[in-house]
Amino acid sequence: MREPDNRIKQIGSHTFFMPISKVKPLTSGTGRHNIYAMEYNPKKIVEAIDVLRETYEKNKTIKIYSIDYIGIREDGGSTPSSKFPTVFDHAKYGVVFIHYSYWRVTQEDNSFFILFLKDNELGDTIEENGWRMFFDAPITTFNVTRSRSCHIEKGNLKLTIHFKQNSTNDLLSLLTYKCLSSFIEDKIGICFQAFKAAQNCTTQQELDFLNELLNRNQEIENLNKQLFWEKLNCFYKEKAIEGYKEMLDEIKDIVETPYKK
Repeated sequence: MREPDNRIKQIGSHTFFMPISKVKPLTSGTGRHNIYAMEYNPKKIVEAIDVLRETYEKNKTIKIYSIDYIGIREDGGSTPSSKFPTVFDHAKYGVVFIHYSYWRVTQEDNSFFILFLKDNELGDTIEENGWRMFFDAPITTFNVTRSRSCHIEKGNLKLTIHFKQNSTNDLLSLLTYKCLSSFIEDKIGICFQAFKAAQNCTTQQELDFLNELLNRNQEIENLNKQLFWEKLNCFYKEKAIEGYKEMLDEIKDIVETPYKK
């Protein structure tokens, strides 16, 4: 088994330790009987995370203290969070939430990062049909975990799903982190539904509309390509009508202004 990527990477104002570079094969899987079940080896998953834990602690970057496992079905539905990887038994994908503590200047704080499991490969990025999905970098040093973002992209096509907590009180940072972590665990299936839906998009306009559906909390699980296009056309027709009405209002204001004086 290859060792994790031990490089330190600088992003903006904080430095973080790369969790796993791209994907990490975990040798041959167990060959589950369910047609939608992925191959995975629970022992190898635990071993890979143990190596990750030892490397982090050796470099005194972060201290991993808790692991949560979530299985994702073919339709994007998710299993309840579990402390055991057996939730992957009838899943197509797996999500591993790694909770850790770190020192923020002189104060200990908490955060988490996310790894994906697909066909017995564990990594911080999941790839399918040329598309990539990943979460933003682990938070350390000077920062508090108030938000995390899921990025879905292919070349210049990009979709970002934001998960955010509104607390700005440092005394509530631990509570904020726990609430955010639980919220993302509950909503992680939406990321996979968006990942699947994005693969039907060929323009940024389509992705922007997909993001609009997510922001409106509209269901995208059973959104086939034809229905997506119908909704897309209706959406932009409404936008055009709104823009036309605004233009007429502006013209009306210009025309009426001299008579108001």
